[in-house]
Amino acid sequence: MPPVLTDRYKLEALIRKAGFTRSRLARQMEVSYRTVYRWLDRGVRPHPCSSHRIDELFRQQMYLVPTVELLRRQIRDPIGSLRK
Repeated sequence: MPPVLTDRYKLEALIRKAGFTRSRLARQMEVSYRTVYRWLDRGVRPHPCSSHRIDELFRQQMYLVPTVELLRRQIRDPIGSLRK
């Protein structure tokens, strides 16, 4: 199964690489700081609506070429994994 960019991975990347703080993420996502804390530290999965917002923010803020290259190295046979 190909690797998946989880919501947690995207949030951590926004903090590490895009310079977001947890407070800023909470404001951007229109959720409380506690909610962001639960997503990152407690392993709680975001609601699908929040997950969609995380995707949008990730796409807007991140330079995706390194991420795509990482996924390309991890997937040996991308076409074959789509057939499964």
